[in-house]
Amino acid sequence: DFSLRLHSSGTMFQDKYVGGHDSGWSRTVRLAALVVATGAVALTTWSLWPDSQEDELLAKVLKELRRKLFYIARDVAHIAKDVRSQLQAQGVRVDDEQLRQELAVECRIAERFKAVQAEVLTSFGCSEETIACVTDESAEEVKQHAEDVRKMMKEALGGVQPMLPGIEIPPELSEDRVLEVYSEMQTLKIEKAKKLSIQTRGRQFSKEELASAIALLSQASEQEVLAKYRDSLGEPEVFLSAVALYGQSKDFQLKLLKLDATHRKQMVEAFKEAK
Repeated sequence: DFSLRLHSSGTMFQDKYVGGHDSGWSRTVRLAALVVATGAVALTTWSLWPDSQEDELLAKVLKELRRKLFYIARDVAHIAKDVRSQLQAQGVRVDDEQLRQELAVECRIAERFKAVQAEVLTSFGCSEETIACVTDESAEEVKQHAEDVRKMMKEALGGVQPMLPGIEIPPELSEDRVLEVYSEMQTLKIEKAKKLSIQTRGRQFSKEELASAIALLSQASEQEVLAKYRDSLGEPEVFLSAVALYGQSKDFQLKLLKLDATHRKQMVEAFKEAK
């Protein structure tokens, strides 16, 4: 799991800043240019399609790119939040812009963007070697795509969970409903943790192994619950964006923190019971 490999990110960043060197900055990812390139490369093979299908195909490609980049942004947001919290707790002061640049490098944003780009273009039968032929209207759509992704990554590098651009939150997905589903995910995670604890009774786990196992349990629980409610809640991105939207409220944040605090205690007990 990508996020697990940076579990000790706070210490890593502290070492860099306290050490006083800036060699990391020379590797800064020029995120804005990268995002524009991501959209530009998507403009391929349109000349091979009938004119009536050009705009439709372009829209589909950009939509899928945004969806996949959304999940990258969520990973980055988790890591950035953890790093920022640890640095704050350790009393380490860092220039925000420099921290964002270094996070972009350490999270391999450029590499992951390119991989997603290649995957999406391949899935739509596009080739990077094909010269793009687009209308002015399509070019505007690409510009909007680039701006949407910039916004997601800006939020993510600040440690804020992003919303998927253009997503609509249905009225029935209220704050209370989001909290109910969130709580159900945590309950399922506890059940899975208890089963894992019983199956691995007597085995000693390192902190890294335990963190990896918990992350996998979280991912599986989230996927199962969202699949269960797909008909009523829509695609997973809808719920995840709703959490991000409501998370802008201090009151909602406190409710999540309360659920998380209880959940952490239950997780500890789940692994203790089987010993």
